[in-house]
Amino acid sequence: MVGAEVLHRAGLGLVRPALGWMAATPFALVGLRNAAPGAPPIGSLFDHIAFFSAEAIIAASLAAAVITGIRVERRKRTRAGPEVP
Repeated sequence: MVGAEVLHRAGLGLVRPALGWMAATPFALVGLRNAAPGAPPIGSLFDHIAFFSAEAIIAASLAAAVITGIRVERRKRTRAGPEVP
């Protein structure tokens, strides 16, 4: 969420390394979930409180960063004017 906020406030547009990092994070969380003590079953309280909520926050942050980045990129193109060959 902090990464999306930094991209938004700085008005950087689509920063591909940051977007790749945010997109890869949910896949890394699966390994952390499997390392939890006792290997809780899917759907347990641990999943709903920690894992699924973290996945939702990351997905929402990624979507917000992409939408903000697209808006910034469009504004930059509009201000630059048409390209002259």
